[in-house]
Amino acid sequence: MIDEQALSAALHELADRDEVGTPPLDRLLHRGRRSRRARNAVATTVTATAAIGALAAGTVLAAPGGDSPNADTPWSLALAAQTTSQSTFRFKQTQTIQLDAHTEFPDGNVSVIQGLYDPVNRRAAFEVLVGGARNMTVCADPSGGPGGAPSPSGRSGGTPSASASGGPGSGRSQPPPSPACSAAPPLEMTRISELRQVGDQCFLHPVGAGADGPWQQLHGDRCVSASAAGVAMSTDPRSVLERIRTLGTAIYRGRTGTGPQATDTWTFGYTTERTTNTVPVTVTGTVAVNVATGLITQVTTHDVVQESGPAPFVADSVTEFSDFGTPVVVTAPNNSAPPPTGSPTPTPTSTR
Repeated sequence: MIDEQALSAALHELADRDEVGTPPLDRLLHRGRRSRRARNAVATTVTATAAIGALAAGTVLAAPGGDSPNADTPWSLALAAQTTSQSTFRFKQTQTIQLDAHTEFPDGNVSVIQGLYDPVNRRAAFEVLVGGARNMTVCADPSGGPGGAPSPSGRSGGTPSASASGGPGSGRSQPPPSPACSAAPPLEMTRISELRQVGDQCFLHPVGAGADGPWQQLHGDRCVSASAAGVAMSTDPRSVLERIRTLGTAIYRGRTGTGPQATDTWTFGYTTERTTNTVPVTVTGTVAVNVATGLITQVTTHDVVQESGPAPFVADSVTEFSDFGTPVVVTAPNNSAPPPTGSPTPTPTSTR
């Protein structure tokens, strides 16, 4: 059984993290040559990453191709994020939370939020699902004594083990369990709530309230960061795109695929600063950009919350964007209660 309050508090450690403090990427880019694909995709001149911008910290933004006339220029992340934020899309974020091994749920709690989003008109309809440890293997002690054989993750003692890299959308296969281990049943996801955004208003409907049960209006306008029966997702689509747009450090890793499937991949990393209410978070990740459209199709992040105990709190997320241009028609529920008074946060069970 999932401890929703503990999971919510852990997720909020990520939700409260600061935005990147380095200069915006698009301010560091020099005018490069115009992208042929950009002219086909948008009716404006593309600011291409044909030069290297030096950051104050001494890191650089690297782009391949040089002066070769045959080298294709990659999309800049700033432009890709801006282009994506001007389209409607289907959104899915899968987040695997690894908590301290001494907690009630040691590994692999999964949260999924998925639905449609219109960032221009600020309309959204999502559903939230949660599940227990995923891809678990339970390892028995061959000698019959206490403890147990090491699991594929390196833990011992019969503790369920989950790999955060094998979640939905990661594209990574999991190795078969060792002879001393037995595979756990497949992960079952439980739908716990619906979320709607209409302009600057957000509404939550717990599944437990019944189909005709009342909705709860929430504080703020970033519904995905709002509470979902005690479980808060770390970020919403708008925040994802804004974070990518303002990245100060990114490295182009190359192009894969051909034709409509051709994809540019970037990697990034940063550590947030300590604030009064948060501890530093080290974030690394990747961004995939469709070459033909200039739209972001996937963002992955690996977050390590520092100073969170003997075993640092870790969260891995895969954010997928698809079905661009899909109409998003959302109306406010007619049976919603006003936001709770006396609290500026949209999470009634948050420990912050």
